[in-house]
Amino acid sequence: AVNQSADSITITDTDGFILYANKAFFDQSGYSKEEVIGKRHTIISSNTHSNEFYSKLWKTITSGKVYKNTLTNRKKNGQIYYELKTIAPLYNSSGTIINFLATGKDITKQIIAENNLKDLNRDLSKRVQSEVSKNIENQKILHEQSRRSAMGELLINIAHQWRQPLNAIGLIVQENSDLNQYEELSKKRVDDSSKQILAILDKLSTVVSKFTSFYEQTTVHNQFAIHNSLTKALDLIGYSLKEKGIVVHNNIEKTLKVYGNENELAQSFINILTNARDIVRIRPTKTPTVVIESFVNKKSVGIEISDNLGGAEPEILGKIFDPYFTTKFKSDGVGMGMFSVKETIENKMGGTVGAQNTEKGLKIILELPCHQ
Repeated sequence: AVNQSADSITITDTDGFILYANKAFFDQSGYSKEEVIGKRHTIISSNTHSNEFYSKLWKTITSGKVYKNTLTNRKKNGQIYYELKTIAPLYNSSGTIINFLATGKDITKQIIAENNLKDLNRDLSKRVQSEVSKNIENQKILHEQSRRSAMGELLINIAHQWRQPLNAIGLIVQENSDLNQYEELSKKRVDDSSKQILAILDKLSTVVSKFTSFYEQTTVHNQFAIHNSLTKALDLIGYSLKEKGIVVHNNIEKTLKVYGNENELAQSFINILTNARDIVRIRPTKTPTVVIESFVNKKSVGIEISDNLGGAEPEILGKIFDPYFTTKFKSDGVGMGMFSVKETIENKMGGTVGAQNTEKGLKIILELPCHQ
């Protein structure tokens, strides 16, 4: 039974010289009986283990204890193999150690599989880290593109706001020039014209100041009123909405507050309203209207932005928050506005954003965590 065992079995004297080995030992090691009997057990040593390793092994078995460990051995042909080794002392009738019995289970396939798995995990970990780094970099690029796209939209809006006042100033100057040519320019006319021009310039300066303060790089997060954030957005984009005949109803509760960056939420409002304005360009609507309302749950503050512009096609509805997705001509936008809304609401403010069609149009739903 011992000789036919699948595990290797050897018996040595107290100095480690082999007195007996079974067939499994010869099969595993590649040595013959004549090459093994009378030789030290170190004949299969791989020189992988340190002197301290073998010292601990001998100290254990000579003290009468059983030693168990995984040993790395070497076959006659030089090939490495692994054994789950158990070495126990054998005693005579007087209790003296006279031999050591060693059994070994070949676990080479298991060790190789484990090592391959470790290598695979290390490689996978490196790949994951690499992809995470790429994703972080891509997010930075997307954020910067979104910010520049939003700034470009506002600059266009400001240009529209400036056009009419500048035309007015031009007309005043032209009229004064004509009056002066015919010697009809009175002091009162000059004074009135100066006041008109200064008033117009003051309005233009206010627009620039609002734009400048809005785009100051600030990371300040605090409690702020949603109503104020929406008002700030309407101050910057309201003119272009009026140009398209869009009426905006601000029904946000004035005392309702959330925590975050006021300008970032205002930018989200701007992006959503800009999207509605662009829909009116390609889909003219009689009396286009946007209604903005608030609601409160136990754990969140909600904002619903509904329009009457016909809604979105089902295949488009699920993509409106994707980066670079746009239904406009490429010259009119790069599809970063609604993606920026999602990034701000979900990643920066810890909320959720969604969209759904209504009977009349599209509803954007923002939910933000409640903060006492």
